[in-house]
Amino acid sequence: MRINQVDFDLGPNGGLLTWYERPIMASEFEKVPLGVRYDFRPAIVVQGPIVKEADFTLETIRLYRKLHPSAIIVMSTWTNESLVDLNVIGSQGVVIIENEKPEWAGQQNMNLQIISSRAGLEAAQCAGATHAIKTRSDQQICAPDVLEYLFSLQKIFPLSESSLQQQRLIAICLDTFRYRMYGLSDHFLFGTIDDMLRYWSPPVDPRRFAEDVVWFRSLREFSLWRICEVYFCTEFLKSTGWDIKWTLEDYWRAVGSRFCVIDSVSIDLFWAKYSACEFGPWSSYRLKDFASTQIGFRDWALLFSGIDSVTRIPEDWLG
Repeated sequence: MRINQVDFDLGPNGGLLTWYERPIMASEFEKVPLGVRYDFRPAIVVQGPIVKEADFTLETIRLYRKLHPSAIIVMSTWTNESLVDLNVIGSQGVVIIENEKPEWAGQQNMNLQIISSRAGLEAAQCAGATHAIKTRSDQQICAPDVLEYLFSLQKIFPLSESSLQQQRLIAICLDTFRYRMYGLSDHFLFGTIDDMLRYWSPPVDPRRFAEDVVWFRSLREFSLWRICEVYFCTEFLKSTGWDIKWTLEDYWRAVGSRFCVIDSVSIDLFWAKYSACEFGPWSSYRLKDFASTQIGFRDWALLFSGIDSVTRIPEDWLG
């Protein structure tokens, strides 16, 4: 499409489309970090199975080592992974943790995420980490100076109330939905090592749900089931003394008080599973799509400021 001598890429529904290309090989990244000196000991914990296509996980580890040479890097995966792959990754100066899979993986593999995240963070703590990122093996954080950026956000936005939580936990907009109560994204999280271990050490969940029960309820009912993100977030909040009220106002107050939500683009996050969503919050331009609206940094800043009317919907829309 061409308007006034400007070319526009159109999406499948005729809307304006944005895209860009990243290198596959870590050696092709030429972004230069600012070289800010850490006054903390950071770790990057990569959890999940090794993605072998295009050597994705290996190249991701190589990129982290290139961009963050002083960081502790931990790969927390499973005992069924290839020893050859583990040895190659380990040769990058990475701590390898091989976990036994539980009998029940949990709804949407939530128990796998608990086990691998907790084990990786424990290894990072043993290696001397004071702060850590928890990320996935099928995602890649491509921006430089990310650790310094996240640590700076904690200093700019200190916790405003006393609790068992040390500092804010920083999450991303991807899958942090505005109207899924207590649904902080579980893809990426940054915080002090103690707060991170508290977040990723809930009991494994023995419950089993029929798929039609889980996915065809209202937003309110889905939140009350406490699946995946909602389970992790509510278990953490309870452990720090938060009285969960199961209202939008309380959820938004918790997000503004205890967390910080940044846009995925600020850390240049790539996720092959839903790569079209990588630029920032999924944008819902039509009211009927309100369920997929996410909280971005702009929304979080309003919640942090005490403004709780961020594109409010009628309460009965939640079901």
